Amino acid sequence: MHSTKNFKVCELHFDPADVRRHSEYFDAKTGKLLTAALSQPRLKDDAVPSVFPGCPTYMTKSNKTSREAPDKKAESKESLDVEKALQLSIDSFKDYEKK
Repeated sequence: MHSTKNFKVCELHFDPADVRRHSEYFDAKTGKLLTAALSQPRLKDDAVPSVFPGCPTYMTKSNKTSREAPDKKAESKESLDVEKALQLSIDSFKDYEKK
């Protein structure tokens, strides 16, 4: 199925985890994760309709587990490590100034 400009999908048939309401971007220069609200909700690329009200529960069961992409996970960990190092440096400098 090809999407068009006027293509609409009912988000009620998708698991809430499959609906994106924010966009994220990791800025490597600052080490911060920037987040912006989307003007319209969007489905994740791998989203599959799985919620069907009025149908047996076995048809609406979600077996999908969500995992963070390895590169994103590494960036997040690196960002946290940088923040910790900066805080240690600031604390160390404050201790030095007290002396």
